[in-house]
Amino acid sequence: RNSKLINVIDNNGISALHLAAYYGNAACIKTLLDKMPDQAIVRDNNGNTSLHHAAREGKEACIRALLDGNPELLNIIDNEGKTARQLAEEKGLLEIVKIIDYFAKS
Repeated sequence: RNSKLINVIDNNGISALHLAAYYGNAACIKTLLDKMPDQAIVRDNNGNTSLHHAAREGKEACIRALLDGNPELLNIIDNEGKTARQLAEEKGLLEIVKIIDYFAKS
């Protein structure tokens, strides 16, 4: 298998990890982070990390997979100055906010 493909980023700055978070594939997130843990903090052209994508889409398992071992994601802001928690809160995704808050207290 060609492991170089996990490094591919499209013209919008979207990586495989961003896509896995957006589409809710927590198992894929775990695999990608096992192979390349530094990918957790990669941002797309809008400043979004994979956590921003997962929070905006309400992907609970993905948020847990991303934050397990990557607490630095909690404070990263996008190009509009918003954290993943703020995006979830704006969409009324209260369960997502609770999960993020849990990790913030850990």
